Amino acid sequence: MKLTTYQKYIGLFLITASALGVVIKGFSAVDNRYAKQQKIIQMQEIIEEIDERLDSKILTDQITAKQERIWLLEDRYLKTKDKILQDEIRKLNLEIEELKKELEKLEKPEKEEEIPK
Repeated sequence: MKLTTYQKYIGLFLITASALGVVIKGFSAVDNRYAKQQKIIQMQEIIEEIDERLDSKILTDQITAKQERIWLLEDRYLKTKDKILQDEIRKLNLEIEELKKELEKLEKPEKEEEIPK
């Protein structure tokens, strides 16, 4: 069975189109499978923001817990006038001040970024 020239061109066209489709699909699959640099950078920025917010929340919770402890000790101190409780209150107040300084350090870079330059 002999093929006509027209049939040969159609066959060649179909083979070329199929090969080109396979190559394009292969590149597309590789491109979709592996993360793109821009997406990685965006995710890193989101993770850094969440990390800063979490650090800030942890410090705020620690300050709140220590303040509640101080109030509890002050209630006892008013009843007993114990020196140990007074020292504990002083120690907790110092720890609260340190935590507030750490919180300010965390929030300063955020405030500087928000100011338009």
